[in-house]
Amino acid sequence: HHALYRSLLFAQILFATVECDSISIIFDPRLQYQNAKNSPTLRIRGGSDKIQLYPNDHVLLVLMRHGQSIWNSENRFTSWMDVPLTAKGERDAYVAGSLIASHNISLLAAFTSVLQRAIKTTYLALEPSGQLWIPVRCDWHLNERHDGSATGLNKKQLATQFGERAVRQWRRGFYTAPPPLTPEHLGWPGHDQKYSRIGECIPLPLTESLHDTLQRVLFFLEHVHSADTS
Repeated sequence: HHALYRSLLFAQILFATVECDSISIIFDPRLQYQNAKNSPTLRIRGGSDKIQLYPNDHVLLVLMRHGQSIWNSENRFTSWMDVPLTAKGERDAYVAGSLIASHNISLLAAFTSVLQRAIKTTYLALEPSGQLWIPVRCDWHLNERHDGSATGLNKKQLATQFGERAVRQWRRGFYTAPPPLTPEHLGWPGHDQKYSRIGECIPLPLTESLHDTLQRVLFFLEHVHSADTS
């Protein structure tokens, strides 16, 4: 479960399929897939091993990261800022969708964050297989981790200022969150109308650890999504 949980932390897009078997496939649009005669290799459950899908294999859940965003290309902490995809990010999302099409994976529904880079990746990935018609739900619980006061800042510059070890802990430490921002910061979600209703019910985050992020993703999977599909 640890590998799957880790994958959930970095996946902003979930595709539910028509099958009910045990294989979960992870598509990362930012990976350079080495295709040989239309035989793409895919990562399973977040592991480093490569697998080959065959016609009789069944897929239960497809996890997908969004394509490269403008701030990804500039090596900046993106957080909840609604940064668009680069042209490369759009191409990579379409290529990842071509893998879904090449294996004839039939999808029931898609769930993504409320950030445009993830939403656009979702639709670009659905296009090659002609599945743009499936229901797509956008939900803030699937947003990537909130990076606090590091939002918008260059990762290398921060490492120079605070030390590589500190920045590595902010990024990969499970219980360590970056320093919080203040409501005056441009990256505070309260400045974005997408989160106006959320702020009426629960406090909007000022920063998040990976543990914090996992808890809201699991809440979505256990409560919000199950209510949609029951």
